[in-house]
Amino acid sequence: MKFKLLYVLISVLAFSSCQNGQNQKPNILVILVDDMGYNGISCFGNKPWETLNIDRLASEGMKFTSAYASPLCSPTRASILTGKNAVRVDITNWIPGGVELYANPKLIEKPFTQLLPLKEFTVAEAFKENDYATAHVGKWHLGEGPISLPDKHGFDYSYLVTWSNLPTYFVENENNQFTGLYKNDAPELQFLTDHLADKAIFWLDDHKDAPFFMLFATQVVHHPIAAKDEVKQKYIDKGLPDKGRDAADYAAMHKHMDIAVGRLLDYLDDNNLAENTIVLFLSDNGGREPETINTPFRGGKGEILEGGIRVPLLVRWPKNIAANSKSEVPVITHDLYPTLLDLAGCNLIPEQHIDGVSFAPVLTGIQKTVDERSLYWHYPHYTSMKFGQPSSAIRKGDWKLIEFLEDNRLELYNLKKDPSESNNLLEEKPNIANELKKLLDDWRTNVDAKMPVRNPDYDSTKYSGWPKSGN
Repeated sequence: MKFKLLYVLISVLAFSSCQNGQNQKPNILVILVDDMGYNGISCFGNKPWETLNIDRLASEGMKFTSAYASPLCSPTRASILTGKNAVRVDITNWIPGGVELYANPKLIEKPFTQLLPLKEFTVAEAFKENDYATAHVGKWHLGEGPISLPDKHGFDYSYLVTWSNLPTYFVENENNQFTGLYKNDAPELQFLTDHLADKAIFWLDDHKDAPFFMLFATQVVHHPIAAKDEVKQKYIDKGLPDKGRDAADYAAMHKHMDIAVGRLLDYLDDNNLAENTIVLFLSDNGGREPETINTPFRGGKGEILEGGIRVPLLVRWPKNIAANSKSEVPVITHDLYPTLLDLAGCNLIPEQHIDGVSFAPVLTGIQKTVDERSLYWHYPHYTSMKFGQPSSAIRKGDWKLIEFLEDNRLELYNLKKDPSESNNLLEEKPNIANELKKLLDDWRTNVDAKMPVRNPDYDSTKYSGWPKSGN
């Protein structure tokens, strides 16, 4: 708690300098979608659906082609809010995790923290201390119960979905099927994204005259895969199958998401807020297979392969970020904290966002890149995915090294030449592999990463795997 008080004092001292170049604080809207792969929106891929509203952000702002998240949702959300690699806050898996679902594992996972620690001074708290109104609408997934909800982490207002797996996307007042929605006051049966957009706009309407920071976290396109019949029918009429990979129901979920984003963007336009509002759009991890395939990347959600951790990132701020611009600079979710503070003209808090690097100079055109650094991942858990096993990875420049912890197997890829991670260069480039392995080992030691241990009861003659999916 003493650290949080220190950050409060630092932020209060920084208050007078929290201005942009126009001496007016920019509003900030972060849109975080769930389980949408890199190619899930039109401006990043060639899926059989369109996301015209989201594509506006690309045509009016900057598109990042090498943006990264964690392979699962809770670590990404912790990283965004704290400016730290999620390993530092010990949230390395989706909460609560599914260790009991994996049969006969070779390694035993260690427990991890089940809620966002109160000692963390979140990006919402940083903006609140700089006189911003703050709101969280949508999925939280950083701990349930009164001690770890958004109001304890800097958000003045919250309207939440707290867990991972929902029984239904259709909500209404006093709907007993949907107990995960706090303060459920849907006036009639609604699709969840419509309802969340209603709540976000309702709050924005009360705070449009003051600088605001809003995190709008949709549940889509996380399973269960569902959509309104009339929306799904449009894609069936276009020839998509009813169910299956990239099918009509999955396409319709993207349409629901795009409609919600469009409503928020239209609200900003209609209230003359768009010019001075930073809108940032990203996904919390790669797309979940088999609902989709993350072409051109290998793997998906729950894996440290590119398909599981590379995500779409769009940032728009008219007159400050060049329209229809693109950056290949590798950035990661814990960079968002210092970047948003930097764009708003607020003093940074390096004691808190210790892993984050501001890429504001790239957004505003002052620099083409950031200083070269290494990006790290550590996922000491099992998932139901093919490569969803305890693993760690490092990216430095164009090179990426993956270590699979069951057998300490290494894979080395040049992502510029081989983004699909199909040509393992471990034997051809041993010096590069050794350098990256040492960096990865040193980093895991530095952040006190928890390592799984050998299972003394592992039986090689029995089935080892995930009997059912729970993530």
